[in-house]
Amino acid sequence: MAGPASTGRPIIFLGSGAYSFTIADTFTATPGWGGTIAGFAQNLEPDRGGETFEGYRVYSLRELGPLAATYDAVCVLGDCQAKRRFVEQAARLGFRFATLVHPHTFLSPYSSLGEGSVTGISTIITSHNRIGRHCMFGSQTQIGENGSIGDYCYIALGVKIAGSVTIGSEVFIGINATISDHVTIGQGATIGAGAVVIRDVPAGVTVAGNPARELEPRPDSPGAEAHES
Repeated sequence: MAGPASTGRPIIFLGSGAYSFTIADTFTATPGWGGTIAGFAQNLEPDRGGETFEGYRVYSLRELGPLAATYDAVCVLGDCQAKRRFVEQAARLGFRFATLVHPHTFLSPYSSLGEGSVTGISTIITSHNRIGRHCMFGSQTQIGENGSIGDYCYIALGVKIAGSVTIGSEVFIGINATISDHVTIGQGATIGAGAVVIRDVPAGVTVAGNPARELEPRPDSPGAEAHES
């Protein structure tokens, strides 16, 4: 069954950039949501703690610990690995994670949505999908039946995923990409914007184009720390 719309506690967005605000704004500006945004957080610049962003408080990582008892967290960063790191940091501080289902989402009661996942405006998730934790679904995304999506995935605006698709963890799927039925996408793969994927994509591989072809393998090491979006 589907995850809850929220836990009922005020929510801190992990990520203090424009994209995090945009997602928060889609909820607070929509009648019927009923949740509360408590502020935003960032884990890269300790001196930014105490700033405000569009009227909301910005917290640094070192300020978050005492808030875990009364606030929940959610993370919508587009960099899947950066998201995982920030979520793990918040979890060590004791945060629980809200699952945010936008009021204008269709989420089948026969699908499951993991904690910390977020759906956008007009997202459609049909029946018998198993979706992991901390996934982000952009507005107007469509997910066909009988699929599986791992943890920490980012699925951008307008993506269309057909039926019986299997997607590993930490997969990034760019805006308006299309995934054909019965395709498997391996862990850590990247699907370029507008790509049409008609065959399996190995783990760690980047594909783009129509039909999608491999551009270059992702390096074995994540390299330099990614900045939040």
